[in-house]
Order: sequence, then structure tokens, then C-alpha cells
Amino acid sequence: MQQLKQANRCLTRLFKRRHLNLLEIISDNEPLEEETLHRWTSSRFYPVEIGEKLCDRYLVLGKLGFGGNSTIWLCKDVHPWPKKYVVVKVCTANSRQGAQEVKMYKHMQAIDTAHPGQQRIRRLDDGFQVLFEDRYYYCLVHKPLAMSLRELRTRYADACLPLGVVKFVVQHVLLGLDFLHANAGVVHTDLQDGNIMFPLHSDSRALKHFERDEKRHPSARKYILNTIIYRSRKLMQEDGFPLPSPPVITDFGQARRGEAEYTDYYVQPSAFQAPEVLMEIPWSDSIDIWNLGGLIYYLLFNKFLFSGGLQSVISVLGPPPMDLLWKSGIPDLAADGSWMMRVKAKGLRERLRPCMDDGKDKEELIRFLGRMLTWRAGDRATAGELLRDRWFSSV
Repeated sequence: MQQLKQANRCLTRLFKRRHLNLLEIISDNEPLEEETLHRWTSSRFYPVEIGEKLCDRYLVLGKLGFGGNSTIWLCKDVHPWPKKYVVVKVCTANSRQGAQEVKMYKHMQAIDTAHPGQQRIRRLDDGFQVLFEDRYYYCLVHKPLAMSLRELRTRYADACLPLGVVKFVVQHVLLGLDFLHANAGVVHTDLQDGNIMFPLHSDSRALKHFERDEKRHPSARKYILNTIIYRSRKLMQEDGFPLPSPPVITDFGQARRGEAEYTDYYVQPSAFQAPEVLMEIPWSDSIDIWNLGGLIYYLLFNKFLFSGGLQSVISVLGPPPMDLLWKSGIPDLAADGSWMMRVKAKGLRERLRPCMDDGKDKEELIRFLGRMLTWRAGDRATAGELLRDRWFSSV
């Protein structure tokens, strides 16, 4: 079966090469999309081709995007009637992260609860594996979404979101986190603007437009050995912004569950790493709260509050408490920590001085972030507590 598929691929490629004049072909000297990743190899990414049918069910219409561990495709599910659009995330070869993400979605969806935060988590509609050249590629099937929070930021001057939009987004993200932490026992560990997405207002208009454009103007591509790499095509943006539909939390490939504390420290984006992660102290779901606090600042001002590393945290919060230093898994951090006292700490208020005018909004933001950005994990408010904060009274 695998040999037959490879033969079909060769015939299809020969046919396409005869019609290269109809396509935009990228030069071999120009790295394209996933090819620009430092870990890219032709065998690491499954060679999806537009027009093929994944799992004998999902007809590939075009490429939506790519990441370090996957490519994303708009497909049409031809199994049910009427046919419907889906998104298929194709993970890299033999990916433990892909297998973990499937298990995580199934765990969260199996929970019988009336918690509204469950609706703030993206759903998995199907999961399957593709075998190609003795490698397995996990595939996750989802309902299509409109845009990420990262894409929404590009609609605003200097990529800074208005305070009201940030409050709207954060309130719904906290709903999702409260479900994850209190009901599902899940820590996301990777909250960033690319992993928070908004639903489509219409399930068909933008998707039909995408399908029609791909037929009329096929995506640019390049050929490398047995692989075709396509340039991604954006979905047509809908009306209805800047106040979009409530967002959902996506991408659970780095999520953890099942433990009260964790001791693996290769988690979180570097600019959003919690102190306990940086100091190698056992951590729990409160790292998501710290992560979200740093993300709020980034969304409002398009700059990171922390640049990454322990020194950047000290520059805002001052030196860490001694009891945390002694708990650290980093050898001699407490004994050789005199350098921390020499780091000049500006504080959150000083950091906000050039970014925000004095007034009630500024004071309330400082107070709210202060509940999230604390040295001690136990001093941070939970997602449920933050949802009841007066900061959201104007949403």
C-alpha cells in the first residue's frame, strides 16, 4: 500500500512538472517556510500534497501555516454529508508531542462538567496516524478557526491592543485556565499569542473563498527531492473586529497533567518563564498564571516585561526570598547570590511610566498584575480568584 502511494506521488509530480508554467516555483536557493527551521529535514515533516486525501477522508485544499513541530492544512471532510471544512495539524515524524496532544484533548473532552471554561478549550474532532517511509506522523483534526491573537495584534497601531480588548481576551483565557487547573488537572505551560485563537463568525464564507482562490491561483511552492513545500495562504479576514468572538486556548503539545508538582524545567516561552522554572524548583499550575501576567503586559505594550532569565525578573521584582534560593536545584545559587543585590530593580510602576498615563487604569493594572507576578507560587491568585477581580468590572 505504501509503495502504491509513493508511485501515485511520482505520477502526480510528473504531471505537475509539465504544468510548471501555471505555478509560481520558488528557487532552490530560497528557503521556504518550514525549511527555514534549524531542525528541518525532508523526512521530519510529512510531505502533504494539495489534492491528496488523508486517511481516505480529508481532502487537502491548501496550507494554512506551519510551526516548529507541525504543518497546518485546510481540508474538506468528504465522509459525512454534507461535506464540511476541517483543519488538519500534521505533526513531525514519530512525535511524542503529537501523541501527547491527542491524549490531552481526549482527557479534557471526556470530563463531564458544566464548567463554562471547557468551551474555551479547542476541541479535537478526530486523530489518526499516517505511515510514510517507516515513520509515523500524528494528525489532529479540528474545526477551523479565524485568526490567532498574534494576527489580531497586527490590526492595531504598533501591535498594541486596547485595554478593553485585552480584558475581554484575558477573562475568557482565565475561564479556560480555571477549567484546566480545577477540573482537568492540566497545566498548559505554553501560553502565548499564537496559541490563543478566535472562532469564525461564519463557518463557510472565508473557507469557500480560500478554496476558490487556491483553485484559481495555486500556492507558490518548491520541489525538494520527494517533497513539495508550499507557501501558506491566509484565510480571508472577517468583519466583526476589534471585538471578536470569545477566544479558545489551543496547542496542548507541551501540556502536563497528573502530578501535583513537576520537575522538568524545559517549559514555557523564555520571556514568560516563572521564577520556579528559572530556579529549578518543583512547579505546578501557577506557572500558567505567571505566564498570563507577562502576556498581558506584552499585549498592551508590544514589549516583554521580562527579557528572559532570573536577572530580568529581579530587575522588576527585586531579589528573590532566601527560602526560594535554598530550594533551588541550581548548585550554589544561594551561596553565590550576592550579584542579585546589585541588580537595579525598577519595579512594575517604573516600567509602566513611559507606557501608560497615570490614573485609575494604571493603578488597577499594577494591582491586578501584582496578584499574578509573585516570587512565591503560593502567593499568586488562582484563575478562579482572578475571574472575580474588579479589574473585569468594565468588560
